[in-house]
Amino acid sequence: MNVWRCFGIAFFLLGAVCLIGTTQFSSIAGGQEKGKDTKKSTEEKKTTTETKKTTEEKKTTEEKKTTEEKKVVPEVKGGETLEFKAFAPKSKFYQKQTTVTKQKMTVMSQDITQEQKQTFLIEWTAGDKDANNNFVVTQKIVGVEMEINIGGNKISYDSRASNPKNPMTDFFEQLMKKTDLKFTITPDLTVKSVEGNEQLITSLGEINPQMQGLLKTILSKDALVKMAEPTFFAFPPGGKTAKDHTWTKESKLNLGPIGSYTTKFEFKDEGAKDGDETIKATKITLEYAQPTETTGLPFTVKKWEPKGSDAGTGTFTFDRKAGRFKKAEIMTKLKGDLTIEVSSMPTVVTLDQTQTATVETSDALPADWAPKKGG
Repeated sequence: MNVWRCFGIAFFLLGAVCLIGTTQFSSIAGGQEKGKDTKKSTEEKKTTTETKKTTEEKKTTEEKKTTEEKKVVPEVKGGETLEFKAFAPKSKFYQKQTTVTKQKMTVMSQDITQEQKQTFLIEWTAGDKDANNNFVVTQKIVGVEMEINIGGNKISYDSRASNPKNPMTDFFEQLMKKTDLKFTITPDLTVKSVEGNEQLITSLGEINPQMQGLLKTILSKDALVKMAEPTFFAFPPGGKTAKDHTWTKESKLNLGPIGSYTTKFEFKDEGAKDGDETIKATKITLEYAQPTETTGLPFTVKKWEPKGSDAGTGTFTFDRKAGRFKKAEIMTKLKGDLTIEVSSMPTVVTLDQTQTATVETSDALPADWAPKKGG
């Protein structure tokens, strides 16, 4: 019983914490709720009042939006504007996203070490822009490699080779078949919408119906938006930058019964060399908050007590000629006590996690990802 509980907790941490380590971006919501109109003695006065109120609210909203934009796009003295070309119409490129996670856990007086490495090879294909000049791009997972070691129990998968038939291989094979996700992205690199997640959830849920609740949470539109944004989240607001220019971004992601995450980035442009712009994340803080809802999962997160995690860092290399990031390296840490309840039995997990992630971009499918012999 204890072994399976620990195994399940480890996978919860893998799915809940590791899923979003390098894939968050900030989004800004504008506007405000409209108030109710005061009743007037005549319809003419009412109409006039409503018109005036609407005009004032519109003005207030526009002023608020302008103020927010000023906060997001800090003034840059000198420098220049970088051009983002990754999603140029009819273009295609590949991203290899590799995440290495090391977790030290103490569960019921037992020390458990988990080491996990996952690599996703992602194909991006850009179509024509829509009527509003938004980018329309398709994201597809074309390769997966995973190695997990939980307390000496090893699990592996490689889409390039022959794999034993089991629910995990079925899951990944279905994942690669059904991940044609279409994103609409505004010119200022804000994801406006994502299509295809419902079909993906249905297809993956057919493999194990008990996973439906978890899939709906971790594959929500909001979560998929965050997973898509390593492609551009370090790009300076408006593209305006100069050596030593600094800016900040904050991202919030709610994963329902799993919990919510806030990631804060402090960026600094270290200048250009040999056609590449180097952008440093001088400080990355990852904060986890326990969920406010508890339905849909076989466990309940009851409490989270952070223990002063060290800040993470990152380096992003922007290819000026190609107009896209060609490499990113990120490290984050998370420490604390997590209380999980399974079958009315609470378990305290002391967690010390370090996660490193690397994203590499190429025009063509990497040579080492050709199908292996016998695959």
